[in-house]
Amino acid sequence: MVTALRARIINVKSVRMRYFFTALGFLVAMITLYASPFTASALTGAGTSGSPYQISSCADFKDINDDLDAYYTLTQHLNCTADAMSIMVGNAQPFTGNFNGNNRTITVSMIDSGYRNVGLFSELDGATVRNLAVAGTINISEADGTVGESIGAIAGQATSSTLDNVSRTAFISGDLTVGGIVGTATLSTITDASSVGSVVSRLANGGGLQESLPVQR
Repeated sequence: MVTALRARIINVKSVRMRYFFTALGFLVAMITLYASPFTASALTGAGTSGSPYQISSCADFKDINDDLDAYYTLTQHLNCTADAMSIMVGNAQPFTGNFNGNNRTITVSMIDSGYRNVGLFSELDGATVRNLAVAGTINISEADGTVGESIGAIAGQATSSTLDNVSRTAFISGDLTVGGIVGTATLSTITDASSVGSVVSRLANGGGLQESLPVQR
């Protein structure tokens, strides 16, 4: 009787210990997950200049929003027309990283109303974009008193940024400050740029490369 009772007590303790260590392992895993710095972990690469994140799909491109300050390289031409406005990067916060298009083209179909700062990149701030072409259509109109303002193929707005060897054949249309490459550029450098095709500003101010504010070329 005593032996059986002792065995039962030992068995209960063993079960409790298993539950304890299972719960402890789960807790450690959760702490590790939430303590780790966030990165665009789904992408190949480390996001550094020596090992940039590789962009090989439209989904990859949208993942740039998860790490706006990293280095990226485009591995192939992309047709992102099905992604509509969701393909745009840097809408909530400006893109501040480095994007190398490797002389490839991203094709878009961004047609909507009531948006400002519209381009493949919504806003650039201290960023570098190079060796990239944009094709397709960007057409933003007025809605509920909000005009389609600062519209460009590469970026809607660029501040203290560098754009080199960039081009567009995309049709660009908006209401105000519409440019072929950048809508509004402030203290930014645009070199070796090509803008081919129609740029339409329905209300005022339309330009070939960029429309408003000082830009260095």
